[in-house]
Amino acid sequence: MYWLLSNPVADDYNFSAYENLKNREYTKSIEDYDKAIELDSTDAELYNMRGIAKSDFLMYDEALADYEKAIELDSNVAVYYMNRGYALWRLGDPLGALDDINRSYSLDSLQLYIYLTRGSLFLETNEALPSLEFT
Repeated sequence: MYWLLSNPVADDYNFSAYENLKNREYTKSIEDYDKAIELDSTDAELYNMRGIAKSDFLMYDEALADYEKAIELDSNVAVYYMNRGYALWRLGDPLGALDDINRSYSLDSLQLYIYLTRGSLFLETNEALPSLEFT
């Protein structure tokens, strides 16, 4: 997703980062998001998008830190919790992931990916949480 930033130089890096991400040039994308964040460190979506680039590049620990920063800056965006949940899942914490996916669901129950991820996590954690119910 591309959006306009108030800082035109940061916006140039944001656009370049997004284009690099679409082209699967993850290192370039991360570098451009780094530069955009240096210029505008209060935009939660920049951290989220850099986290996506890192996650796509299998850098889940670093992606997790970016998702946490995005949530710190704006705790009302469902996709930030969804992305952090995915990173937690990939890092071997399905229960932590399930907490984040459920939080994401509480913020936006219309995201199809939330349902798919919740179902997969439920199947994975079924023995640990036999009484868990989804609504």
